[in-house]
Amino acid sequence: MKRILIFDSHPVQYKAPVYQAMQALHPDSFEVIYATDVSVRQGHVDREFGKEVAWDTPLLSGYRYRVLHNERGVPLSSPASLTGRGIFKLLRTERPAAVMLTQARYWFDHTAYLSALALRIPILIRQETQDDMYAGQRSPLKEVVRKTAYRLLYAPARHAFAFGQLNHAHLTRHGVPDQRISHARFSVPNPLSGWRDEQRWSARRALRDSMGLSDEHIVLGFFGKLIDKKNPELLFECLPHLPQAVRARLHIMVVGAGELQERVARLAADALQRHGVTCSFMGFINQSKLPDYYLAADIVALPSRRMGEAWGLVINEALQAGCGVVMSDAVGCMAEFGQLERVRVIPVGSAAGLASAIDALAPYRRNFHWASSHMQRYSSEAAAQAIQAVFKRYV
Repeated sequence: MKRILIFDSHPVQYKAPVYQAMQALHPDSFEVIYATDVSVRQGHVDREFGKEVAWDTPLLSGYRYRVLHNERGVPLSSPASLTGRGIFKLLRTERPAAVMLTQARYWFDHTAYLSALALRIPILIRQETQDDMYAGQRSPLKEVVRKTAYRLLYAPARHAFAFGQLNHAHLTRHGVPDQRISHARFSVPNPLSGWRDEQRWSARRALRDSMGLSDEHIVLGFFGKLIDKKNPELLFECLPHLPQAVRARLHIMVVGAGELQERVARLAADALQRHGVTCSFMGFINQSKLPDYYLAADIVALPSRRMGEAWGLVINEALQAGCGVVMSDAVGCMAEFGQLERVRVIPVGSAAGLASAIDALAPYRRNFHWASSHMQRYSSEAAAQAIQAVFKRYV
């Protein structure tokens, strides 16, 4: 049986569960071709986290894959850092039923695309991009070049998978007709799916107790890389705009690491001195331990700048845990989740907007399940079913 070959740069913690679910649905109908496995090697330094990162969830089990080791220099650092070595020969030898491309950043991706074209192998697209990420920041010439490049890229594609509303708009804007698009929504695995409510409350209380917090505290969580794009400083800049009654109960929990860590620590010290708001720095927490931190939080904020936040996966994780959510209008998934009851969308960089959103969400009682029915559409299993429904046309 011919397989579909999925070309992906490296194992990623939210993509591997989709591949595992796809394998369970239709065994051996596909194989993932990775350029590098650097993300699962011991000693791998994530440049944005600023530390060694080794994911503790299985990213290379439960599905068929191979690694081409096409690194040049520092992997994932530039388009030339993953080469196209061996791809044309691989496709010519195996003649897959189709190829699915997941990005167009590296030489690895470009070679897979051009090789499939040359060998007349059907091309499927599942690319995580949208047009609002850098809105207003490109020159007119760059916009024309970008639009032309995407139209040329997508023209030969037999099918495209949209991971969200803004991605769907991007595809249609660049010439992909609706009849060649289906939704395989952005998903992250839900580690809480088998947890009973007693377990959730117990984990929440245990972590809050370890931070010296009572049930009365409102825990505002930031999850992710402490980098300029994520704008963690806004959590502290909003404090003067908060009502004193909310500020008196607020505790900021920072889960993550990165180049802004020292600056954020100074802001936290100033917040304590000026406003009496306490803060806990939890550092980088690996995937298997994250559920406790989301359960301990009441509100999760992602105030990203317009610097390429195509989706914002921490929002999925926060909603799975039943947190209230505040995100900036630069976060791609605001189109999906912005209308939900306990979600607020604020203008980029608005300290007053963040304070108003926190004030609006503070009165809600903690409910682990308020978003559960909506999030079923954003599960790894739902994405796998959507992709396999199209794969069946080819294998």
